[in-house]
Amino acid sequence: MIDSENLKAARVEAAGSTVLKTVVEHVPVTDVTPNPDHVNNPTQPAVTVTTRIDVVTKTVPDEHARLMASAQAAKIRMNAEADRKQILNTALAAARLTRYSRIEGRVYYDREKNAQEVLLRIPLGGLTVEIPFTAVRKDAFLAPTIIKFE
Repeated sequence: MIDSENLKAARVEAAGSTVLKTVVEHVPVTDVTPNPDHVNNPTQPAVTVTTRIDVVTKTVPDEHARLMASAQAAKIRMNAEADRKQILNTALAAARLTRYSRIEGRVYYDREKNAQEVLLRIPLGGLTVEIPFTAVRKDAFLAPTIIKFE
């Protein structure tokens, strides 16, 4: 799950880094040209100066989109890390059971995406216990079911 979430976050970041935006700038331009009248009449200025505003259109990386994508990717990674910690903290740990002992935890397993009916096989020494149940999704995890062996 963590790897797929990291891949998802990387895709979000990559998409954000490729977003471009168009920027319109108004650039002042000063043209300086020789004045041909100055040759015949030294009282005329030697150069003619004109100023204008040019409109320049550029395509540049969209920094806001990149930051938003980076934040979204960080949230995806943070949620995946929280899920990982929850799985580790709630998973059924391996243990040797003695008479009247008890252990609790969740059992996580891979299954086909649309599978509804599940058969859980639990090896207990030389015995295998089979527990059929209907898989129900609750958030990202299967709904908890309590199974007691007495």
